[in-house]
Amino acid sequence: MELDDLRKEIDDIDKEMKSLFLKRMEIVKQIALIKKSKSLPIFQKSREKEMINSLSYSINEDILPFYRLFLLNILELSKNYQIKLLGGDKHE
Repeated sequence: MELDDLRKEIDDIDKEMKSLFLKRMEIVKQIALIKKSKSLPIFQKSREKEMINSLSYSINEDILPFYRLFLLNILELSKNYQIKLLGGDKHE
């Protein structure tokens, strides 16, 4: 495969990731509103840890640290968005 072909594949993946990110953030917004109505904290460490462990299963060891960082960044963005929406405290 040529470099241009691989770049095209990356571009296609990035478009999919953009769409999924926007969809995820819309759901994060809905979750934030539910958390507000139930006076729940934005950040729930146990939920985050469970999610990372569950999604990290069967990831190649060479990529695992990068995948975990990817997940942590997504979670941080989600928490920050909730904080922006609600003006709340992100800690339990």
